[in-house]
Amino acid sequence: MGSQSALEETRNPQPQARDQVNPIMKDMGLLKIILILTLTCPLMIIYEQVMDRCVLLDLSTISLLNTSHKTHNDYLRDFLNHRKDYLHSLLESEGCPSHPDCTSCGNLWGRWRCWECSGAIFCRACCRIRHNLSPLHKLEKWTGEFWQDASVWEVGVRLYVGHGGLPCPLVDQTFMQAVDSRDDDNDQETTSSGVMPDLMEVDVEDDSDNDNDLDKERLALGKGKARELPRRTRGLSGHNTFSESGGNVSLDDGLSNDSDWEDAGDVDPSAVPLKESPSKEDDYGNHLLLIVDVTGLHFIHIVWCKCAHARKDLQLLKLHLFPATTKEIKTVFTFRCLDDYRISSLETKASAYQYFNKLRRITSSAFPHSVTNRYAELRRVAREWRNLKYLKWNGFGHNNKQPGRGNLALFCGVCPQPNVNLPVDWKTKYQRHVFHIN
Repeated sequence: MGSQSALEETRNPQPQARDQVNPIMKDMGLLKIILILTLTCPLMIIYEQVMDRCVLLDLSTISLLNTSHKTHNDYLRDFLNHRKDYLHSLLESEGCPSHPDCTSCGNLWGRWRCWECSGAIFCRACCRIRHNLSPLHKLEKWTGEFWQDASVWEVGVRLYVGHGGLPCPLVDQTFMQAVDSRDDDNDQETTSSGVMPDLMEVDVEDDSDNDNDLDKERLALGKGKARELPRRTRGLSGHNTFSESGGNVSLDDGLSNDSDWEDAGDVDPSAVPLKESPSKEDDYGNHLLLIVDVTGLHFIHIVWCKCAHARKDLQLLKLHLFPATTKEIKTVFTFRCLDDYRISSLETKASAYQYFNKLRRITSSAFPHSVTNRYAELRRVAREWRNLKYLKWNGFGHNNKQPGRGNLALFCGVCPQPNVNLPVDWKTKYQRHVFHIN
């Protein structure tokens, strides 16, 4: 009986042992619950505060947050709502100016406009003064019917070299200033009588007996019938490029057959229709110069420095103008044009032919083939410009050393180079056919 009772005790342990373990398990469960509540309560408090603040957000603020999710179609639909206003603004800028007073002086009529000067309207004298140091701006002039493309030489702008764009002290300016004043008066007379609308033919209600009411005259501008402006478009060759009666347009492209890549002898800009043609020399004997820029091809009369030992090519380089030749300079390229061609060739893979055709299109969008051809000069000057850039980048402008073979090449950290990324014993350590160093 004793052995049987001992066996039953081992099979069925006393409930007192289980009661001793249960309190420990219960304590562990309470600790877990306390820990969970300790971690989650701050999160619940933060969540409630965020939700309270979200409720305080205005609907307009929420709409602003949703704008970042707009698609391209949403922006295009928004454009359609403003398209009519935009089109009206474009057409309005092509019409007769509502306030033709000169923006600079305010005393004279203005019919010269420059969009690179915020579209301001100038009289001839103020336009010349404004663009004496900005000879590459593209102008427009009001003909009585439309805005016609114009050049800075038409308002008397000249390119002065040798003194930072200012006239040389040895050049007499008296005669130039006298002729400029005469041309300014003639332009003002043409503007008031033949270009701007005739105020006498406009029917305006007379609110007073004062016939000299300036406000009434300004109100009438743009509503009268404009007179026809006789256009002077006789070129250097003696033929009219665009007749007054709207006759045939000469489409002589003026291509230069310069097989030897020499600068063209005579610059003839008379082939571009609907554009005034400059003469070879102005009234003071200053020769005509062709400037090739990113904004197109520009003609301007140049006034050389009269100082002793003044070199024409170096004077042009100081103005960031690269001459196409060192003798009888008639064509120059701006530095930014040469840099723009280099970047276009690198990024867009544009050839010299394509790039120069773009410049001709910028100069005359309707008649690009009639613009003077300087394609051969661009190819030659671009090579010279690139070589000068390499010499400057590699430090050869600060010493008298001549570049050797490969000295103008860009450094490549991947190519095997002794004393750079190869060990000293590379000839014996590696196989001979692995490396081929020139």
